Amino acid sequence: MFRKFFCLPNLTGYAATGVSIIALSACGPSPEIAKYKEQTEVLQRQLDALIVERNSLKSRIEELSNTPGLLLTKVAEPAATGKLEEAETALHTIKEKYPLAPEAMEAQKLVDVLRIKQEKQQEEDHRLQAQGFMALKISPVIDAIGIKISVGVPNFTKQFVFDRYGDRYHFLNADRDHKFVVIGLSATAEKGVGDPELPGFALYWADGKQLRKIDNFDLRFARWEDYATYLGNYGDSRNDFAKTATVPFAIGAHGSDERLANRPLYVVATTHGCQKRQYKRFHQPPEYYVAECADLAETLSLASFSTGQGKLTLVRRIDK
Repeated sequence: MFRKFFCLPNLTGYAATGVSIIALSACGPSPEIAKYKEQTEVLQRQLDALIVERNSLKSRIEELSNTPGLLLTKVAEPAATGKLEEAETALHTIKEKYPLAPEAMEAQKLVDVLRIKQEKQQEEDHRLQAQGFMALKISPVIDAIGIKISVGVPNFTKQFVFDRYGDRYHFLNADRDHKFVVIGLSATAEKGVGDPELPGFALYWADGKQLRKIDNFDLRFARWEDYATYLGNYGDSRNDFAKTATVPFAIGAHGSDERLANRPLYVVATTHGCQKRQYKRFHQPPEYYVAECADLAETLSLASFSTGQGKLTLVRRIDK
């Protein structure tokens, strides 16, 4: 009895980057396999050389991209947004690569200015924490966008008087056991500004580590030329920023005698406009302001007056 033996093909995967070849391995050596293996090795060497060249070019591009000007930008951008650590890291890079470049000196200045600013802010925060609200600076002049407001001295009265014309005026009477805190304002618009938004005002009392609101100040025109202009029959140039630079106003806040006795009291204002001028023909007067001042919250903390936020300012403190 005879047996026949056959050599079956053995499929072997031979892989190279970018090239895949299936080689047939029989019982004996094959010239085709050797040929394919040699070609694959040549391709692999060429590919390795291209990878080395690519990496070299990539490094060169990165080197050329890090010019002094671009590295300065990498310092300036985080410095402008108060990111000191990121700015210092970028400064280290530019000083390491171009220590004598003018851009390196400019980058150092930017970082120094930011560092000093943050150190001063930290000192101010520590001072406020130590002294509380009594440490807040009083600024009776507000420089908002397009408008400057001078805030007068507060008065306690049973009547809030406004909209004067001739020997007549309009007023609000305080409730029983209540008073108004009334303040005169002088608002001056910048050149070319005909309808600025006015800051908002509110009255607070100190309750431990927070201020609690007593009332928002109501904003009214101080006076009119006559009764006809008050009614809107004629325009009053003295109350029109498009006609005159400075317009007088009166503000009044209403509070109980008990609450107003909790001294000191704080008159807080926004540093931006949040009161818009409105017109309604049969409103008296037709020209008036509507407030949308969300920053004058029911309670405020010392952080509300942080320089970084810059949305609120203390314009008056009433100690007596």
